[in-house]
Amino acid sequence: MQNPYGQYGGGASAPASGAGTKGGLTVADLVAGIGGLVVFIFSFLTFFEAGGETVNAWDTDYKGLTGIIAALLGLALAAVIGLELAGVKMPDKFLTFNWDQVKTTWAVTTFLILVGFIAAGPDGLGKGAGFWLMLLGSLAMVAGTIMRLLGVATNKVGGGGSGTSGGSQAPAQQSPQQGYQQPGGYQQPGQGGSTPGGYQQPGQGGSTPPPPPGY
Repeated sequence: MQNPYGQYGGGASAPASGAGTKGGLTVADLVAGIGGLVVFIFSFLTFFEAGGETVNAWDTDYKGLTGIIAALLGLALAAVIGLELAGVKMPDKFLTFNWDQVKTTWAVTTFLILVGFIAAGPDGLGKGAGFWLMLLGSLAMVAGTIMRLLGVATNKVGGGGSGTSGGSQAPAQQSPQQGYQQPGGYQQPGQGGSTPGGYQQPGQGGSTPPPPPGY
């Protein structure tokens, strides 16, 4: 007899469940963010030097605002990555571009500004330690943002973030009413079956017992 209510959970798969992957810092973000901080922090060191005079990236006498723009772009890149890591809700796009494209543009612009000082720096001025460290930081910015844009090195730093646990199945549960049969195959008289143990009452299709001796 089949259970009219059907099976409950018999071999059925439970819905896949699991904690979603939490936002974390990727290798590409780490490279780009550190590069942006390097550009900003070392912009306060010597950018140009001539004789006993030194200027940093914030000085406008020799390079106008270009050094300041490079420092601010490095800070902006590091700040955006920090906000994303903190879970701050950011707009989906910035001036019709997604954030990966914007960060890559900032990084490439910073790098090109600093490279331009190598080819067309003021005459008679040497490059200070701050300039070279800013150039290295801009290279890290470009490398990290391009890796993120291409989907390379996007694994979480420290192995953080666990995927969903798919394919888990609940243990099969069978209804106690399913397939229930009377013990011993017992059937009531008149249903063509035998009583428990094969016993049949007289006159129900079996032979009568022999008469006692001397009857």
